Amino acid sequence: TGDLLFVWVSEKSIDKRNPKIHRRCALSSAISKDEGKTFTHLRYIVRDPEDDFGYQCIEFLNKDLAIMAYHARDGLHVARIPIAWFYGK
Repeated sequence: TGDLLFVWVSEKSIDKRNPKIHRRCALSSAISKDEGKTFTHLRYIVRDPEDDFGYQCIEFLNKDLAIMAYHARDGLHVARIPIAWFYGK
């Protein structure tokens, strides 16, 4: 598409039992059509204030489908995500 897909840890939470522990509790995506100057189509890929996400990577399998891997507290997760989903379709 020529668009830029940005995937990042967008929120943090504090552990209720130990306030010194900060969790990366949301992975989000957004699309830029102007080389990163502005972003639209903000989406949560995964969000849970009790979990901790990170180390995300994404591979585009074809023009319609991406595969994304990321780490959570219970191990490695893999998601098949239609490209249209990133645009809110």
